[in-house]
Amino acid sequence: MPVPFNQADFLRLLDCLSDGVYVVDADRRIVAWSRGAERIAGYRSDEVLGACCHENILVHVDCDGHCLCRSQCPMQATMDDEREREAEAFLRHRDGHRVPVRLRTLPLNDERGAPYGAIQVFRELSEGMSALGRLKELDLSAFADGLTGLVNRDGLEMTMRRRLQRFADDEQEMPFGVIMLDIDRFHELNLRWGEAVGDRLLQMVAGTLKTNCRYGDVAGRWDGQEFVIITGAVKRGVLYTMAERLR
Repeated sequence: MPVPFNQADFLRLLDCLSDGVYVVDADRRIVAWSRGAERIAGYRSDEVLGACCHENILVHVDCDGHCLCRSQCPMQATMDDEREREAEAFLRHRDGHRVPVRLRTLPLNDERGAPYGAIQVFRELSEGMSALGRLKELDLSAFADGLTGLVNRDGLEMTMRRRLQRFADDEQEMPFGVIMLDIDRFHELNLRWGEAVGDRLLQMVAGTLKTNCRYGDVAGRWDGQEFVIITGAVKRGVLYTMAERLR
């Protein structure tokens, strides 16, 4: 005799998963939102239940920066052809920064086989180490920027000297890369909305860098609204791709 399994049991099961999970109905209205989704995306269930995913809550974009929530939604495509899909994308955290995720969408069908919704499971692709943990491992914890938690300018300059020296001393050493980013119109926004909003903007950008840089890369705040990433071993083409992704 089969064991009865109701909706409450299903929701409790979702909350036991470390991955983020959410369920939409045929209108792409969110009807379930797990604790894992709360942790990864920052939104509580009461903030998203009843909303439609095409309202751009998570603002999914692909690796080329194309928005997926409107015309290329994996959930809608899965409901249309009833096929499972996997992809890598970036969602927008409630605090504004980007989080890289691997997502999988599956169709939901009723007892007659008719589709009535879809479920998406997503997992963080970041290194899983806190920003402070990375700085300690890189012996840079004394060089943390107080506002953003990234490496400060002194730490970046020290890292640059180390990388240049190592590159000069070892002919087999792979080249490293340097990426510099600047927030457009930052001073205008700071004057209009105040320093508190400017600080939040800096922290949001820093959060994106923390979650999207590779293990061994060093991301830091250079000066004001300028940021620098000193990468590990990397080829020129890969460096360009990294810069575009962060942009």
